[in-house]
Amino acid sequence: MDKSVKELFAVLEVLIANHKELFSCEQKKVECIIRQDWQGLSGALKHSEEVLKSIETAEKLRSRCLETLGYDESASMRSVIGDISKKQAGKLEESTRTLKRVMDELKVINDRVQTLLQSSLEVINFSLSLFQGEGPSSRTYCMNGSEEKGGERCTSLVLDTKA
Repeated sequence: MDKSVKELFAVLEVLIANHKELFSCEQKKVECIIRQDWQGLSGALKHSEEVLKSIETAEKLRSRCLETLGYDESASMRSVIGDISKKQAGKLEESTRTLKRVMDELKVINDRVQTLLQSSLEVINFSLSLFQGEGPSSRTYCMNGSEEKGGERCTSLVLDTKA
């Protein structure tokens, strides 16, 4: 059992390191979105995908460790903490608190990335609507200079013949 608990500690350390790496990827995404560095954002996305694969692998190892200890793969760390020595329990509890803290920070920065991306999409949609016109009920100028409701014969350019 002692060996399995040590393996569980090692897996938790890997999970903590991977989640911290994912957090730095998310910070880079925020910086790239703010700077509108879309190539940098693409690179950060690729790197975060690699880190997520590492996290998935570590999670599988964690499940195996729990099964080796006689727990269900979805068992909480609290149930393990109650069954091991106080020294190991303290260390395991500290590791799980650290992992939870990093995951909470990740949630906050993920929400920020989502908000920034949503704002960027709104700006893009607004820009597109300027170029395309407001839709069938909008008015625009035709090539001959007359003002008409939007339709097939009229262009929807921002700079038209009357401008």
